Amino acid sequence: MDKISAFHILDLTLSGFKSYNEATTFTFGNPTIITGGNGRGKSSIADAIAFAITGLPFFGERSIDRLHCDDNQDLHISLRFMTEDGNVHILNRSRRKSRMFITLDGEDTTQSTLFQLFGEKEVVLSILQCH
Repeated sequence: MDKISAFHILDLTLSGFKSYNEATTFTFGNPTIITGGNGRGKSSIADAIAFAITGLPFFGERSIDRLHCDDNQDLHISLRFMTEDGNVHILNRSRRKSRMFITLDGEDTTQSTLFQLFGEKEVVLSILQCH
């Protein structure tokens, strides 16, 4: 896969993530605008997207332990997105017993490979905000 300069998130599925114990899917439009009152989950969605791609929460803290649901320590995020060439890809990130698993389109991958595809965290977040 070539370096990703723009992408559109189609949907996001979370389980064991913050307050989402059971699998919960969010479907996004183009463009995607997330609004809502305090405590409605906007930051959780931002954290999940950033964590799926960068391995870190959206707001920059290094600890990912706070991302786990209290009732489900098996964290899983599935991010389905479309690149500017029209191809659809699925990025999965799971953490079980302090071990991280990452797949892209069903193949094992590494954080280093994701940084090569998406860029560093700051680049990813600027893509999310601008496109």
